[in-house]
Amino acid sequence: MSHLLESIDLQRYFPVRKNGETRQLHAVDGIDFHLAAGETVGLVGESGCGKSTLVRLLTRTLDPSAGQVRFRNHDLGLIRARDMARHPQRKNIQMVFQDPTDSLNPRYTARQTIAESVRLLCGLGRAQADARVDEVADWVGLPHALLERYPHQLSGGQKARVGIARAIVSRPALLVLDEPTAALDVSVQTVILQLLDRLKRELEMSFLFVSHDLNVVRLLCDRVLVMYLGQIVESGNTDAVFHAPAHPYTRALIASLPGAIDGQTPGAADLLVGGDPQSPIDPDPNRCRLLGRCPRGLAPCAEAAPVLSAIDDSPRQVACFYPTLVQYARH
Repeated sequence: MSHLLESIDLQRYFPVRKNGETRQLHAVDGIDFHLAAGETVGLVGESGCGKSTLVRLLTRTLDPSAGQVRFRNHDLGLIRARDMARHPQRKNIQMVFQDPTDSLNPRYTARQTIAESVRLLCGLGRAQADARVDEVADWVGLPHALLERYPHQLSGGQKARVGIARAIVSRPALLVLDEPTAALDVSVQTVILQLLDRLKRELEMSFLFVSHDLNVVRLLCDRVLVMYLGQIVESGNTDAVFHAPAHPYTRALIASLPGAIDGQTPGAADLLVGGDPQSPIDPDPNRCRLLGRCPRGLAPCAEAAPVLSAIDDSPRQVACFYPTLVQYARH
């Protein structure tokens, strides 16, 4: 599979004032990864790790401080974020937002919301645009009678379908999903996830799936990226990462799942030790960012920062001096 999307040493820093001087908050700090055509990649990590900033960089709604975002071998970083909405590449990269209520204009009906995307991305006339709206509503299972309703007249699942329809009108090659089911009831989540899986196959899209729900990532994604304090600390095949996590942070995330370790209570080696995360403001480049929370942090971890590298020349990568492959129970 060829690379559809590539991130090369991608960085985004935000200036902050502290003690009277300007310092840099390293929200995204040297991200390297790729996403192949037809692939679903999951991005996981705790709140504040930089996932949302990374998504904004990849969808070109935020300019990078350094590095490249390449889509079909074209450097999207050459397009300013403020110009991306009108650029021809916009129709190829679309996004489904976390909260379907907040992401919909309350003054627009469902039809108007979807039609606006048709107008901006597809360049169709009025009659063709109306036909496309009806077609996309059928794709997502939204009854045509609901298209004349406003967001407050729709259920959470119906609003989610409107948001998905708006994103896929141009049949994008890449769909970025930022916690697309987090605001929905559990029963509705399952239906929406099944819908997304079907659309991916039928429309031949690639997904970048951002989520806190590790079980959803485990079920839907081909590969997983684990992010911590602005950096990728582990990447690999989803099955391999979930059943034999190599990085201590990944191990702690997996251990948090009910029954992840053969139904037993996680031991000390499976969990992070107490303490707060290191500050992302001008972090020490010669120190592992998990040090202080890591159950097996040793002296070398305070003298150099581990880099993401392959384990035994495999596609699996981990940023740790002492990776361990602990086999967890399979579900």
